[in-house]
Amino acid sequence: MAKTLPVSQEDDAPPLERAVHTYRRHFDCKVHAFGSVGGNHKHPLAKGGYATATDDLAEIDRRFANPKATGFAVYPGNFIVIDLDRRDGKDGAAELDRLANEAGAEVPKTAVVKTPSGGVHLCFRIPEGVTVSSSNGKLAPGIDVRGNDGKYWAAGPGSHTPKGAYRWKRGQGPTRMADAPPWLLEAIQGATAAGDGRRRDPSEPDIPAPLVVVDDPRNVEFFRDWCAGKSRNTLATPSGEVAHPCIENERGNDTLAATGAMAHDYGLSADVALEVALEHFNPRCEPPWDADEFETHFLSGYRSATGCLGYRAPARDFASMFAPVTTEPVGEQEAQRGRDFYYLGDFGTIPDPEFLIDDVLPEDDYTVLAG
Repeated sequence: MAKTLPVSQEDDAPPLERAVHTYRRHFDCKVHAFGSVGGNHKHPLAKGGYATATDDLAEIDRRFANPKATGFAVYPGNFIVIDLDRRDGKDGAAELDRLANEAGAEVPKTAVVKTPSGGVHLCFRIPEGVTVSSSNGKLAPGIDVRGNDGKYWAAGPGSHTPKGAYRWKRGQGPTRMADAPPWLLEAIQGATAAGDGRRRDPSEPDIPAPLVVVDDPRNVEFFRDWCAGKSRNTLATPSGEVAHPCIENERGNDTLAATGAMAHDYGLSADVALEVALEHFNPRCEPPWDADEFETHFLSGYRSATGCLGYRAPARDFASMFAPVTTEPVGEQEAQRGRDFYYLGDFGTIPDPEFLIDDVLPEDDYTVLAG
C-alpha cells in the first residue's frame, strides 16, 4: 500500500487534496491532478501528462497545490474499477446483472462512486500478483474496465467537471470495497482474449487478406517508433516520416483518425495498435486525449482504412520468394511450380516455357495484355 498522510495532516489539507489522500488511504494507486485547460476539462496539469502519475506524497501535494486542479485521475494498483454507463441506449448496470445471472451469482456490495453522467464506478479488490487488463465495452455494452495494467484511469471521488462531481455513494464508501468475484475476473479475461468484435476480420470475403503477418514484432516496433516521433527513414507516409501529434484546434480528430488508419496499414491488429498509440502517441498530443475519446477516434480511423492490412508495413518476408544464385539448371518441379523472383544467375538455366498461345501466352507465368 502506498504511503498516505497522517489523518491530522490530511484534515488540514484543501478539500480536493483531502479527497485524494482519503482515496489513497484505502486504495493502492497512482494519481494525477487534472484541470480545465483549453476546453479539455480533464487535462493533466503536470508536465509529461498522465504517464507521470505518481504515488509520491511530496509530488502529489505539489501538484494539487496548483489552483487549476479540479480533480484527480486514478491508476488502480491492487483493485479494479468497473465503470457502468447509462447512455446512448446502453445500460451497464443491467449488463453486469446479466453476467452475474449467467454465472449463477450476484454482484457483490462494494465501494461505489457516482459519476456526473449518471453512471457508477464499482471498486473491487483483486488478488495479489493478478493483472487485469483495461478495456472499453469489451465485457458488455456500457461496461468499461479500468484494470491495474496502467493503461487507463478513472476519475476519483471529489473531482469536479462542468458536468458535475464524482462522489461516493451514501453508505457505500471506500471501506466497503469487496473482493472481485471469480466469475467477474473470468468474464473480463475471456472478453479481453476474444476482442471487442470491432476488429476487421481478414477471413470475410469482401476484405482483402493481410499482406503481412498481423502484429509482426518488427512492424509493431516500426509503428511504435513512428508514434513516438523517432524517424527510421524507411518509408514515406502521408504525414511525413513520423506521426504528427494532435494539436488542439488544428483538426485533432482527423489527425488521430489518420494515425489509426496508419496502424492498420502497418499490419497491426486493432487492440495492439491502440495499446501502442496510447502509450507512445497520446503523450505527444497537445493536450493528451482522454482515453475514451482517444479510442473512439483512433479506432474509427483504423476501421476506415481501405487498403489491405499491412500494405505500408516496412517489414515483409520475401525470403521464400527468392531462390539462391546457382549455375545448376532449375529442376522440372521448380519450373512447373513457377517462382516469383529469379536472380540474374538463374536466367540462363530457366527452361523454355510451354505456351497456351504460341509466343503470346505462356503457362505458369504472369502476363500483361495491353490494348
